[in-house]
Amino acid sequence: HKLEESLLKTLAECPPELAGDLVQSGIWLTGGGSLLRGLAKRLQRRTGLTVHSDPDPFYSVSNGISKVTRDTSVYSSLLID
Repeated sequence: HKLEESLLKTLAECPPELAGDLVQSGIWLTGGGSLLRGLAKRLQRRTGLTVHSDPDPFYSVSNGISKVTRDTSVYSSLLID
């Protein structure tokens, strides 16, 4: 229940432009926790947003970092000097 409440609080406090993106694109679950049975459905029911699960949740962070490092010019705005 704490996860749900934290998510709802975060959604309530997020800027309007981010909220619009979430309504349009939904929420993505990654990492091992995303494999918890019923989590996506439960969060979808509580938030009213579409909830997606990464097809390769254990490697989603390392896959993302790999993508950024292969093309730093595209993702330079996300990197810290």
